[in-house]
Amino acid sequence: MRKTRTKSTTALCIVMFLGCCGVKSLAQGAASCPGPFASGRITGIRAESKGLAPGFLFVVVGKTECRIADNALKAWLLRGGKQVVFSTPDGAGGFESEGQSLHLYDLVSDTQSVILSEYFAIYEVQEMQTEAGQRALIVEMRDGGLGASHIAIVDPNRGEVFVEQKVRILHRKGDVLVLGYFHDEEWESLANGINVRPYRTKSYSLSVIMKGKPIVREPIPH
Repeated sequence: MRKTRTKSTTALCIVMFLGCCGVKSLAQGAASCPGPFASGRITGIRAESKGLAPGFLFVVVGKTECRIADNALKAWLLRGGKQVVFSTPDGAGGFESEGQSLHLYDLVSDTQSVILSEYFAIYEVQEMQTEAGQRALIVEMRDGGLGASHIAIVDPNRGEVFVEQKVRILHRKGDVLVLGYFHDEEWESLANGINVRPYRTKSYSLSVIMKGKPIVREPIPH
C-alpha cells in the first residue's frame, strides 16, 4: 500500500561548492532544499551507504545537491530525472529482519511515498510500461538465507501489486514477463554461475498485473 507524506524534513543544504562542478552540497543542520520544483530534473544521485549500513541520500537538481533521506541504501532515477526511488532497511521483517522498503521521491511535488515494504533485501529496480503506457516498477529482491531471488511489481501510484518468490526473470517481450521457478537446492548453483534449467516457467502480462489490488505485507516480529 502506498503511503505519502509531505516534503521530507531531512532535505537539508549548506552553502558549499564542490570544486570544479559548482554544485552546492548539502549537510545536516542547514536550511531545507527549495521545492517543489515546477521545472528541472534530477541529474545525479549520491548515497552514502556502506554495504547494509544506510546513509544520507543526495540528489542533484541544477547546480544544487539536496539531501532527501538519511537512511537510504540504494537509489535509482526514474522518469528521466523527475523521480527517485530508494531502499531503506525498515521493511516488513523477514529472515534476520532483512526486509527493506522502497520509497519514491517526486521532484515536482516534493513529496515522498512508501510504495513497497517487503521481507527481502532490494537489489535492483527497473522501470517498464504496459502497452497502454502505464508505468510499472520491476523490483528484484534477494534473501540472505537461501540466497534466492524474488520479484515484485509496483504501481508507483498505488504500491506493490504482485510478488513471486524463488524466481528469476528469464526474458521480457513488450509488456510480458517470463519468470523461471527454481527449487531451494538449486539457488547455490545459480549463485555460482552454473546454468540451471527452471522446473517451471510462466508468462505474465504486465497490463493484467497492474490491475491487481495493492499488497500489504504483515510485519514479521523481530
